[in-house]
Amino acid sequence: MIDPSNDRAIHPRPITGWVLDPLTRCDEACPGILRRAVIGSPLRRQGIFITLAYLNTSNPQDLAIELRPLVSRGSSDLTSPLGIIGQALMIARVRKLVRALYGPVDGLVEVLGRIGSDPLASEDYRTLIEIHTDPRYRSRARVLRKMTTVSGQGIRTLLALKPPYVLPVLVRRLTSPEQVEDLLCSIDLIKRLVPQAADTDLIASLKRLQPSTHIRDWVTSWIHRATVFLNDPPIKDDSEFVMLNSASAIRDAARRYSNCLERDRLVHCALGREGYVEHLPTRTLVELRILNRGAVLEGLHRPRNSIVGAEAARTIITGLQDRGVLIPAQLSQASAYGRVARFARIYDLPRSEFDLIETVNRIELKVSHAA
Repeated sequence: MIDPSNDRAIHPRPITGWVLDPLTRCDEACPGILRRAVIGSPLRRQGIFITLAYLNTSNPQDLAIELRPLVSRGSSDLTSPLGIIGQALMIARVRKLVRALYGPVDGLVEVLGRIGSDPLASEDYRTLIEIHTDPRYRSRARVLRKMTTVSGQGIRTLLALKPPYVLPVLVRRLTSPEQVEDLLCSIDLIKRLVPQAADTDLIASLKRLQPSTHIRDWVTSWIHRATVFLNDPPIKDDSEFVMLNSASAIRDAARRYSNCLERDRLVHCALGREGYVEHLPTRTLVELRILNRGAVLEGLHRPRNSIVGAEAARTIITGLQDRGVLIPAQLSQASAYGRVARFARIYDLPRSEFDLIETVNRIELKVSHAA
């Protein structure tokens, strides 16, 4: 199709969604505006869409009053509000439309030109106006003006971000206000795990991210620098047990025990869900699950995942009990029939530990009988 006014090719683009209803009503009062929208440039279409978003929240008469100065006095219909609106959308430049509705708003037209041809949700246009007109959001408006493409998702993300983390790098990577909340919570955690990290350090780190780096990788990398952990188990360092309560302590233990502790469990420890204690006399790592009150034994780990001996297990379990750590039933009062669990297909511990349980149980029973 050729536009006779400028002799250039036109590529019609369909219009769907919330825009179609108000646009059709305007076309009934001012025939031609629908066609103008279908064949219009991306900026022209966005000028129409942002005006119709205004119409969605106001009386047509109110919008017509604002746009009346943009309509020629020789217009055939100056009485119908929708006719006036349609005429203005047909002939007025986008910059004049925006100025008539919202005043001299710096950068708004340029941002509209980066949205593309499809309409945003009507509430996204209202948010876009709020960001450009509310003095509280000046930093967000500056970020929008730096973005090469603008989407509804980006607008919602930008509004959810809080200073000093209103950054283009985050708008590009986060896809919803919920993800923004996840990130802000993560930043709060990072500051607790790495007390020496200031906002300026975190922001500089974010700005250095490579385009291919996901934000979750950035969060994890900072957690791996933790100098303190949350919710330590109720065990104090002594001649038998030593807490692994920092990322460096976990890395050192993973190296000495030749296991995947750093790769698989460090983040769990940093989040305060698990804790690891080293039993020095037997060279055994004790895995603890942190509870709302205290901790419970989860497992025992020897270098290179070798089997823990029965005597060592008995010593460790006794030491943990003396320090207030809870012991699972399968390692205490329910351990006598640990082998029966195998027939019942209850595999809550590795197969190699069933013999350990039985041996530990015999030791405990002998002690009990002797008493």
